[in-house]
Amino acid sequence: MDRDRELLRGPLAGPAGPAKARAFFEAVVDPARPDTYRMPWCGRFSVPFGLMALEAASRGLGLPAPKGMPIAFGASVDAPELPVRVLGMGATAPANLYHFVSYPAVAYVND
Repeated sequence: MDRDRELLRGPLAGPAGPAKARAFFEAVVDPARPDTYRMPWCGRFSVPFGLMALEAASRGLGLPAPKGMPIAFGASVDAPELPVRVLGMGATAPANLYHFVSYPAVAYVND
């Protein structure tokens, strides 16, 4: 979770653009082998794409790059297992300190 918070304060904060996109990408995957995670993040491709798209759209409108402002952070570590076993389904990823999902929230705004 500390590493996730570092991403919120680093590559996901401040002006969006290619440098931030690259920093995020290189933090979560090995650039030489994009199928190899350095950190397991679901948005390894969509987050950098979004950062670059935000910057390009703003530039196209004659605006400065929007700035990322981390606004919240949560995690599923304390969430209970969903009660779906009665439906014949298996465990729904029981949360523990070794298996959970983080929920970062960043707002991108123009000054």
